Amino acid sequence: MSNTTITRAQAFMEIVNTVLQKMSSVRKPQRQFMLMLLPLWLCLRGRANFRNLSRYSHYHEKSFSRWYRRDFDFTEFNRLALQPLSQPALFMRHS
Repeated sequence: MSNTTITRAQAFMEIVNTVLQKMSSVRKPQRQFMLMLLPLWLCLRGRANFRNLSRYSHYHEKSFSRWYRRDFDFTEFNRLALQPLSQPALFMRHS
């Protein structure tokens, strides 16, 4: 079961990395931060405040505060992440 979890986590990170690279508005520092933040949101227990986020990462609370002030286009991120699912050829290969 642990191999499956690792494989799913790796697949998730590959998808996120690919989508972030396609986003022209996201530079390398923000991409690295988002690559750390998105999986952290998935595995975080309790409230997702800056103190808890800093507890489970190498970033300080103040770093989270600064990054959260910056704009991030979640609409574009979601559109690019779901775009491959709208292509019927992908569904045919896995059937």
